Amino acid sequence: YSSGDINSKMMKVVHLLAKVPNLSHLVLCLAETPLNDDGCAAIANVLRSSKLITHLELYLGNTKISDAGVSSLASQLSSLPLQHLTVGFGETSVTDKGVIDLVDVLTFLPNLSYLYLNAYKCGTGVTAVSYTHLTLPTIYSV
Repeated sequence: YSSGDINSKMMKVVHLLAKVPNLSHLVLCLAETPLNDDGCAAIANVLRSSKLITHLELYLGNTKISDAGVSSLASQLSSLPLQHLTVGFGETSVTDKGVIDLVDVLTFLPNLSYLYLNAYKCGTGVTAVSYTHLTLPTIYSV
């Protein structure tokens, strides 16, 4: 499959999932696919319309996303009533900028009580992010 074909197919599935009434828990395992920044932004846009998701797990490792995709994702996640969030984007070209953009948005989610970020073997410069104003149990793996 081409990158565009995979991203288009994933978007159709996510769009259908977002229409499921009362969907509060969603796990998307998109690791090891040719998901790119455009696909990540489109998925994030669809997730934004699903106002009931409180538990979200996104496995995006070994894809073609970069800081731009993670930043798009971060801006859309801010509208969800998330309580539990797991994001794995190891073995991508995401750097500190993408991680920090995501964490900056997440710090303002009032109901978020659990956060797990995994950026194992990401692009150059990824380091542990420490935020004193992030008052929730955070696990950050590098």
